[in-house]
Amino acid sequence: MKLVNKIILSFFLTAIIFTIIIGPPVYIIGKKDMEHAIVAHLTTTAHSRAHHVQTFLDSGKESAKQLSKSIVIERFLSNLSKAELAEKYADVNSRLGNTAKIMDNVYDIIILNKDGIIVASSDGSDIGRDKSDDPYFIRGKEEVYIKDAHISQDKKIYSIAFSAPVLADKSDVFLGVIVTLVSMNALNKITTDRTGLGTTGEIYLVNRGGYMITPSRFLKDTFLKLYDNTKNTRQCLENYKRVGVKQDAFEPLVFKDYRGIEVLGVGYSIPDVQWCLLTKVDKSEAFAPLMKMKILFLVVVLLIPIVA
Repeated sequence: MKLVNKIILSFFLTAIIFTIIIGPPVYIIGKKDMEHAIVAHLTTTAHSRAHHVQTFLDSGKESAKQLSKSIVIERFLSNLSKAELAEKYADVNSRLGNTAKIMDNVYDIIILNKDGIIVASSDGSDIGRDKSDDPYFIRGKEEVYIKDAHISQDKKIYSIAFSAPVLADKSDVFLGVIVTLVSMNALNKITTDRTGLGTTGEIYLVNRGGYMITPSRFLKDTFLKLYDNTKNTRQCLENYKRVGVKQDAFEPLVFKDYRGIEVLGVGYSIPDVQWCLLTKVDKSEAFAPLMKMKILFLVVVLLIPIVA
């Protein structure tokens, strides 16, 4: 064999061996790095939205707590004569109306007396209604409380409620409960912000019973109707059976969503209300960059021997 041919053959074999030895590890490392980046992006998005939801809940609780400490409301609920009550009623109505106007998505603020009867309201049409069996009164007598997502009985609005006990300033005697009724629009706005989630990504909240409480990207009319029995949701809800649950993300999973389509998803717990925030993208879209990288790698592997 001529020397030139030997050199060519040696160069060709060296290129083949180099490709066989170096190629797979480089591909595996690159694949893992890209998978990590994809999962990290989804987890970061879930964390951001979960933080916004928690901020909304904290703000609602703090507003109800501050209202419950109002001197105007305390005096109104104290044992007053009819003349004094009429005078205080005007002050309270003005306070509730002005507060409701400046609070985002609050459509009503009501005051319940110690028997659970609505005695004042920013709306005005609620006066006299008995709410003694409503959770926001029962639990609101003891602590600052968040009533889970529901359809308001009177106004048929998708709502969440924040309540707090009103106590006498000096004696801590229970006088009644203040309740702020908030539409779900604020939470819907957080979850329907799908920035960075492509064409199939979505974020939604599931209540402690496993029912969707914010809009689906793909289906209509899902509020408290769509039961999300997916692996991601079950993992999140089962976590609440443990003691001392904190807001946290769960291991990203590939599973079939409520449409029966394989997705990559991350669950995030919202302990205050035992909700789960689910962030997911169709598997085909989430891992599309991996397919592109695989094709590029195969092209390079084939080109090296040809060029050699």
